[in-house]
Amino acid sequence: MPDFITHIQLATFAICLLLAGHFLFTDAQRKWPSRLLGLNFLLYAVLSLLMIGRLNHWLGPMLFVRPVLALLVGPAFYFFYRSVKHPDARFSRYDVLHLLPSATIAVLFALDSPLLRFVDAMYIGSCATYSLVIAHGIRHGHRSLAHLGGYSRVAFRWIRFLMTILLISVALDVAIVLEIRSGTPLGRSYALAVVSVVFLLVCGFTAFAALRRYPLLEWLVSLGESVVYERRNELDADQSRQIFDRWQALLEEQELYKVEYGITLGEAAKKLQVPSRQLSNAINQQAGESFSRHLNRRRIEEAKKLFASQPDITVTEAMHAAGFSSKSNFNREFSRITGMTPSAFRGADSPEKSH
Repeated sequence: MPDFITHIQLATFAICLLLAGHFLFTDAQRKWPSRLLGLNFLLYAVLSLLMIGRLNHWLGPMLFVRPVLALLVGPAFYFFYRSVKHPDARFSRYDVLHLLPSATIAVLFALDSPLLRFVDAMYIGSCATYSLVIAHGIRHGHRSLAHLGGYSRVAFRWIRFLMTILLISVALDVAIVLEIRSGTPLGRSYALAVVSVVFLLVCGFTAFAALRRYPLLEWLVSLGESVVYERRNELDADQSRQIFDRWQALLEEQELYKVEYGITLGEAAKKLQVPSRQLSNAINQQAGESFSRHLNRRRIEEAKKLFASQPDITVTEAMHAAGFSSKSNFNREFSRITGMTPSAFRGADSPEKSH
């Protein structure tokens, strides 16, 4: 059992470290949400490494480091949530108070205080409290994030997903504490094995979603595209038209809509050598939609041409040829733009080839 948990924690450490690098250094339009999520995963990576050390008795006098860092999990998640909920909010000196529980634990360890027996209760209480605060903040569903425009629904799903995982972790931590107090060694705790596997699966899913650029995570990269944030630095009509025309020409010339996993707003702006915000504003003003929706509209046009010119082409083949990597995203965008599913558009009398 100890070796099994160690291997699971090691895999979690590696995946969390990769996710931390991805979110910390990705070219996101609004930096704070992505950076703070990266810091969350960096914290999880360090905690996994420290758990390996604890299981294998490597920590010695550094045993206090893990509970001190564990008490930062709740505040770290809260700061990420706040950066999404209140994107224009600034950090204040009062935010330092969120670090007080961690500092208190460090002092208790230094004093070898008998109050250390309450460390587990403090961690569980901290995570539960922050989860309840966030749950209250999004109690109205995606409408709580209406200021994000078209990203409100997917942002709400992501925050709810993370909050659910945190609450599951709290419940399992309670089970771990009860097991240990009944005399079960940490390395033989079934609850620890379960929470380790669950968290590894969550991190693996997150890494897969980030790699495939699923909407569940891609909104973090494209958050700055929403029209609600593009009221600043608006271009005049001539500038807007020039940038939009250059973008359209580049889009067709290099077939950028077919780029594997898509092209981001930042990458497109670099190709045009203009600020990302100006390109986004130009598309909003000229096409009346965000960069990602405009790009998907061009992909759908390509798919429609393929259906018309190649009657035997399958939906999956058309999806990939048009530049989509996710079938669910393709179906959703096709229905949004054309009012019908790809299969219906293709024609009920046209038999699909096997995929």
